Amino acid sequence: MSQPAFRIPHIVDLHHAREHLGDLAKLLAPGLGEDRTSWLAERKDELDDGDIPAVLAAEGALHIPANKTKDLDTALGYFESNAARMAYKAFRAAGHFVGSGSVEAGYKAVVA
Repeated sequence: MSQPAFRIPHIVDLHHAREHLGDLAKLLAPGLGEDRTSWLAERKDELDDGDIPAVLAAEGALHIPANKTKDLDTALGYFESNAARMAYKAFRAAGHFVGSGSVEAGYKAVVA
């Protein structure tokens, strides 16, 4: 069986990744205080660039309550396990869509 001439990468939808980032910010909210909005904006910029190591490192300086460590591990695990599929800057440069919005809108138009 022959291999296809090209391989389309599996890309985590940027909108969904941003939702997970928002959930992470909510989890870290006590440690962020009033800086939550600016912290989240900086992480979104890092996410848009596909800089997942920076996203992961940003929580390291914060104090996390002991009862939140399992939730934090789960939230960070999402980014760790999907880092290669979140190289958004590289995907855009290669001409790939990083969001599923246009596909979802087309589906709604056809089905509805």
